[in-house]
Amino acid sequence: MKMTNIDRARKIKMILMDVDGTLTDGTILVFPNGEELKSYHVRDGMGILMAQLVGLKTGLITGKSSRALDKRAAKLKMTEVHQGILDKKKILEEICQRHQLTP
Repeated sequence: MKMTNIDRARKIKMILMDVDGTLTDGTILVFPNGEELKSYHVRDGMGILMAQLVGLKTGLITGKSSRALDKRAAKLKMTEVHQGILDKKKILEEICQRHQLTP
């Protein structure tokens, strides 16, 4: 029997994503004191919350580190948040093993 898109979607257990250019428009404002400001779209946050409501785990893997991202991820109650990561594949494999997932 051919698998439908609904059947495929039911197999998804976690959504992992990058941040800059994915959850943001790529703009980073840097203040004289070194603080960064990133702009996040409310619709992305709502999508993440809706995914969590149906039981999906959510997470971020990004090469940069940001206090703004710490706050955003905490507000969205994301399961996995990994910042300053150069080897994203390694972290992905660790997350999959920890949550018993296959990419």
